[in-house]
Amino acid sequence: MRPLTIELVPFKAWEQNVRTQCPPKVWDRIRKIAYRRAGYKCEICGASGLDQGREWPVECHEQWEFNEAQRVQKLLGAIALCPLCHEVKHAGRTIQRGGKEGLSQVLARLMLVNSWTEEQAVEHIKEAFAQWEKRGKQDWTLDLSWVEPGKVQETL
Repeated sequence: MRPLTIELVPFKAWEQNVRTQCPPKVWDRIRKIAYRRAGYKCEICGASGLDQGREWPVECHEQWEFNEAQRVQKLLGAIALCPLCHEVKHAGRTIQRGGKEGLSQVLARLMLVNSWTEEQAVEHIKEAFAQWEKRGKQDWTLDLSWVEPGKVQETL
């Protein structure tokens, strides 16, 4: 299993992703391949959203690499996450929507999944938001070459 980390997309890059830049059938193919490959379980914690009271087992999360020097946001792939881990990946949105309860949820999930102390989880949150603020001052070029025909395969 992988550690659970926060991955905040820079403000200026919001709404620039596979779902908004590609036809819906491309996104559907990517997410369904990710779900099957993961056996409909979270690739971080192994849980299913069905066990979390959700109507679906997993959600698809886009993995990005940020080239600070060239200001390029490059899609590296997609993974399947349970809804609770996915909410941590997008902690800014979770906190914005849920306020203190959203922050508590993110903190608790980071501590549980990573076996972190509260101090470790708080430090990670602070670092993630500091990085988000820094990246938010730049414009980003979106690189979706990963979804070019022939690159999205069953092996993602």
